[in-house]
Amino acid sequence: MLHTTGDEFADPLFSGLEFGTHSGEVSMQPDEINLNITPAGNPGSFLAEETVQLSDSQRYTLYLSGLPGQLDGVLATAGSRRLATHAKFRYYQGAARFSAVDLYVVPAASDISLLSPLLSSVPYTGMSGYLSLEPDMYDIVLTWPGTKTVVAGPLRVDLAARGVYETISADSQQTDVAQLLYFEID
Repeated sequence: MLHTTGDEFADPLFSGLEFGTHSGEVSMQPDEINLNITPAGNPGSFLAEETVQLSDSQRYTLYLSGLPGQLDGVLATAGSRRLATHAKFRYYQGAARFSAVDLYVVPAASDISLLSPLLSSVPYTGMSGYLSLEPDMYDIVLTWPGTKTVVAGPLRVDLAARGVYETISADSQQTDVAQLLYFEID
């Protein structure tokens, strides 16, 4: 559950949000607010607490990542402006077991051994800005920095003109493998 301090935990902003999903949008007044993340049905047990400053007329995305008991929150502005001829793509490195990764976004079925990463050595909780990509089918792949050793992917995605997309890496049950979460933003 996600609560703000002022509501005394009566009405959560989001309830029962499962891992790997994202919430809908909520309108809030511009202010400094304290967000409390709790397990569903247990508002007395804090998983994380974040204080954020919200500005007027701005959209935000709050990323929560990390291992149980060690969640980190990163607040980022959301880019809602669409591009008529390109897709907008953003990546958040939320896999806590990986201090850094290289990100490949390559034409579908490409051999990454012949290519360079789109982003190199993205640290844990690091995030790209919105990148403009040609509309096409792509594979998203993560490797250990400076190597071709795959730790996640390939994840095949179809990026369309006027689309806004986000990919988030997260820890998996295996310590040497990450998972990729992919969202098309409405």
